[in-house]
This record gives sequence, structure tokens and C-alpha cells, in this order.
Amino acid sequence: MGISTGRASPEMRMTTRTADRTDILLCVLLFLAAVAAVNPTLEMGVNDDWAFNHIAREFAATGHIVYNGWSAPMLVPQLIWAAPFVKFFGFSFLALRLSTVVLAVFLIPVLYALGRASGLKPHSPHSPLC
Repeated sequence: MGISTGRASPEMRMTTRTADRTDILLCVLLFLAAVAAVNPTLEMGVNDDWAFNHIAREFAATGHIVYNGWSAPMLVPQLIWAAPFVKFFGFSFLALRLSTVVLAVFLIPVLYALGRASGLKPHSPHSPLC
């Protein structure tokens, strides 16, 4: 019986990295399949989308944030993210909705890394995903 140093062997680290990449890719693909399933192309706001989208349109056009009473300060990062999409594609609910899809795809690996950092382990190829 050997003494464990708490460090994983290079082979184990490589296996874990491969499992992590596979899990992240699976999460991205499942998310994109869900987006495709709901068909996000309706050119209409839902609930309070009109308020946020109006602020994003004004910010893209003028560079100034004009609150309309419905928004919150946490909206600023969303406005900064949405402005290039509005400038490039023009204002539409679809362009803004797809900007959130792009953001979500980029944040899936971040969320996964937070889970791993908190001690969650990747799924085992020999066990079901659930």
C-alpha cells in the first residue's frame, strides 16, 4: 500500500480533462438544441423585454444609458453586451435574444468550472448522466 500525496497522476489528469471537455461540449450542444426547439425568432417582446430592449437600442444609438423606470443597475453589463449586436444587426428582438444565446454559450464553461472548483466531479463514462 503506497502513500497518497493527494496529487493525481498525469494519466488521471488527462482523463479528467477529457471528461471535462466532453461534459462542457455536451452542455453546449444540449443548450443549443433547447434554443432550436423553442424557435426564438418571434419578433415580439415577452413580459418586460420591451423595456430592456428599448434601453439597449438607445444605448447602441447614443452611447448613453437612459433608464425608463423599469430597469435596474445590473442592466448595465447587459447593455454593453447588447450594443454591438444592435449596431451590427440593427435593432430587433431577435438580435437581442440571440445575443443572450451567444453569451450563454460562452458562460457554460464558466459555470462548469465553478462547479468543478466547488468540488463537483465530472460524470463517469460508466455511469448514467443523471
